[in-house]
Amino acid sequence: MQRQLSTGEVAREAQISEHRVRVYADAGLLPCERDPTGKRFFSPDAPEVARAVFKQRNSRARRTR
Repeated sequence: MQRQLSTGEVAREAQISEHRVRVYADAGLLPCERDPTGKRFFSPDAPEVARAVFKQRNSRARRTR
């Protein structure tokens, strides 16, 4: 079984805020699973995906300014 990462672990490894990780997960941009209490768990590749989403969304914002 693969080790699942918490929201905090993904945020630390991706160097983004926990809030941003939750926003991406809730928007369906960052796949996650939830336990019965609603806690999010992410796959080991989630930090890389989160960084890519962050870069894509921020580069788009800069171009429109």
